[in-house]
Amino acid sequence: KQTVLAARHVSFKETVSVHEFNRQLGGGGGVPSDGSLVALGLGERRRIVQEPLAAERPARVRGERQKLDEVVQQVPSKKRTLLLREAMGTVKYRRQWTNHRGEMTQLQKERRRSQMDGTDWQLMLAFPEEAHERALELARELESGLAESAPENAAV
Repeated sequence: KQTVLAARHVSFKETVSVHEFNRQLGGGGGVPSDGSLVALGLGERRRIVQEPLAAERPARVRGERQKLDEVVQQVPSKKRTLLLREAMGTVKYRRQWTNHRGEMTQLQKERRRSQMDGTDWQLMLAFPEEAHERALELARELESGLAESAPENAAV
């Protein structure tokens, strides 16, 4: 008896829901990976609209065709600042910048310190099963450490 498998395919709707958000300094909790202090994030949702699904637009990088999501670069810090001032207004931006700058300065300092310290890091895992196993190992390690550090006569 022969089993015929149906061909698998992916399809998309002709229209998609597009969620638009205000720009917000530090919105979403992101930290710029370029070492700068201005984090361009999402603020309040403004609206949801239905739009036709756009066709894939391949980009060219050094003559090679690539998908746009593979080649889009980070917005430079000066441009992020201009976009945020325009979206938020200069007064609101400056008010929020004072707190944001201090927090980002500390986070970037900690990021650099952490990157210099090669004692406590692990490569990102490729498969969920590997991540699950690593989590179980860490839980066992923590449990044994807690058991060892508990006082002998502690009430349970």
